[in-house]
Amino acid sequence: DGFWVGFRCGPEACYVLLLTSRDAQLHRVPTSGEYDGDRQNLTTAPFTPDSEWHNLTIRVRGGKIEVEQDGKLLLQYTDEKPLAAGGVTLCARRWSQSTGDTVVQISQFEVE
Repeated sequence: DGFWVGFRCGPEACYVLLLTSRDAQLHRVPTSGEYDGDRQNLTTAPFTPDSEWHNLTIRVRGGKIEVEQDGKLLLQYTDEKPLAAGGVTLCARRWSQSTGDTVVQISQFEVE
């Protein structure tokens, strides 16, 4: 369960940042075909959710992806075959076997 951000979403694939109750995960997800999060996982980093407001920044320059939480580097990855520019997707993800609720609040969203 957690916040899910898709970026550079295009006809081939999309980068996806998952903020779960265990960690932060960066995936490269195909837009068609089979999705297996274990195979598409590019990198992970420790993450602990809480009920406070945070600033989340996702910065992509070429193949270099950096994610910051409150100005501190959360994770980074360099894709040797980067995806082209594309759309953005925001959603609250609920695992199919979860028994709780997933709540996500967004107060401001910018794309530069």
